[in-house]
Amino acid sequence: MDGGTGNEEFELNILVDNGAYTMRNMGDVAMLQVCVKRLRKYFPGCVVSVVTSSPEHLEKFCPGARAIHPIGRNMWFAPKRFVGRLNRMLTASMSEMLSSVGDTIRNQNSSIYVQHLKFAYRDDPKVFAHIEAFRTAFFAADAVVAAGGGYLNDLNPDQCNYTLKMLCAAKTRKCLTGLFGQGIGPLRDPRLLSLLRRACSPPTVVALREAMSGLSVLQNQGLEASDILITGDDAIELAYDSRPNQLGTALGVSLRQIGYSGMSERHIGSLKNVLTKLSDAMSAEIVPIPVSLNKWEDDWSVIKNLSIAGMQQDYDFGDSYSPQVAIELAGRCRLVITGTYHASVFSMSQGVPTICLYASEYYHNKLKGVQSQFGVGCETVNLNSPDFESQIYDIAMHLWKDGVNLREGLLTRAKEQVDKSDAAYQRLSTLV
Repeated sequence: MDGGTGNEEFELNILVDNGAYTMRNMGDVAMLQVCVKRLRKYFPGCVVSVVTSSPEHLEKFCPGARAIHPIGRNMWFAPKRFVGRLNRMLTASMSEMLSSVGDTIRNQNSSIYVQHLKFAYRDDPKVFAHIEAFRTAFFAADAVVAAGGGYLNDLNPDQCNYTLKMLCAAKTRKCLTGLFGQGIGPLRDPRLLSLLRRACSPPTVVALREAMSGLSVLQNQGLEASDILITGDDAIELAYDSRPNQLGTALGVSLRQIGYSGMSERHIGSLKNVLTKLSDAMSAEIVPIPVSLNKWEDDWSVIKNLSIAGMQQDYDFGDSYSPQVAIELAGRCRLVITGTYHASVFSMSQGVPTICLYASEYYHNKLKGVQSQFGVGCETVNLNSPDFESQIYDIAMHLWKDGVNLREGLLTRAKEQVDKSDAAYQRLSTLV
């Protein structure tokens, strides 16, 4: 088959990994939606399977895509599953050698390995059924790709490990492989770095959403800068295509309080103070823009608990919530103050100036990265600075005043990134 024009019929089976298997993080869902849309654009007629624990949400957000449970993938590639209890009695070198033998047997779709797993999960047939579903999808796949996200790092070692192992195994099978809209790092684990190097080596298409952190991680593993695309976030397309005709009038807020964000109760209390002052000074309604509704990182709970007078409390962020709703909320704003990455993407992609807040290395990398992609109209504030309240207030008043003048520049940068990220998918089609 010839690739590259986007007009031919590619009846390929494509297996897609993604950033949030629950489908309750609207940023990850938005990136997945764009990924599936572009795969179908450049490989017309393709069959798309997606790793997810929520088939009902997958059908809602990506109709027609097939759900493959991550348990099946994880147990297929479980690093010690093949070695079993013997691993505890072996030296490190012997364990590594036996693990390599296990990889070879897995990659050959050996009936011996399948029977081994069937016996291992004889008391849990549901898990074995998930394994069989993954095995069928993986060995039928002509292409295996990782949709955009921030999961290739030390904070998510299991997902990082299994995603990279799947990509490495796909390369062994001569599948097309690609990583799109990736935010890589912080990543220092030698074992994961070794997998990353193998997974991202040519001819894999590697597209990063920013150049500030991920690029250096890959270059330190011996990859050439010329083999790495800097495209921006895939979700930009959804927001850019939904942009209103003019800047809104509200002040948008998005916050996340979880270990990896570094945001503490002290930070939340100070943010309540400054947001109240800004709402009064601007005579603006405060609009919440939650990104994640996962129970362990529920953005709406954090925002709602601010109890700011200028913000309504009766929003419905239940099962009907979607990336499109989050994007529409961002589009109502003249300025957004956010401690979540994708609220910044949804806002700036519609020309809305944004202040990005960080208190951890992970969020520093993400938000400094998105700032580097959008430039003027995006400011960052370190919440660990002693005067962060006054910084936020002063910057917010400036951006509120100059928002109209900043809008076109943000939209121009957004369109540039849409074109670059789309071109990365087209590149994958030329490898057929």
